[in-house]
Amino acid sequence: MLIRSQIEVVEKGISELQSIFARLPSEQVFDRLAVELRIELLNSVISWLNGCQYKFSGGNSSEAAV
Repeated sequence: MLIRSQIEVVEKGISELQSIFARLPSEQVFDRLAVELRIELLNSVISWLNGCQYKFSGGNSSEAAV
């Protein structure tokens, strides 16, 4: 399904950002905050996509499971 594919793309993006975050020195506070913000935004996108998937499945939670 298209939504599942999009979730996978976003999850990959989160993983890449987490890797970048782990390499950022602690003194680069602004950069770390910016990456944290992007991760949180992408987590929100995943939540929204999960809701879309749930609605398209007719409310069947087994199909909406990630």
